[in-house]
Amino acid sequence: MRKRLPAKVEAQTNLQTDAMMMNASINPPSHLSSPESYQAECLFAIEPSVESLIGAAEEAGWKKEAIALAIVALAADLAATDDFMAQLS
Repeated sequence: MRKRLPAKVEAQTNLQTDAMMMNASINPPSHLSSPESYQAECLFAIEPSVESLIGAAEEAGWKKEAIALAIVALAADLAATDDFMAQLS
């Protein structure tokens, strides 16, 4: 589980995230994709937004290694939820 940020830092981070998300556009699933291609379609849909996030983090002064580890930690937190695990069953 990730540690909580100090309230002031978290508030600033939330404002920055909200501003970035207002500019993000992610295509929805096509509903025509097969179960085999659904994951590939999702990857294709979110890749530009993730690349944009990585670029913004680098511009803010973060190293690529730290960015990659942060993204992996967030993905691991998502994967550890009961809802996620139930979907795999």
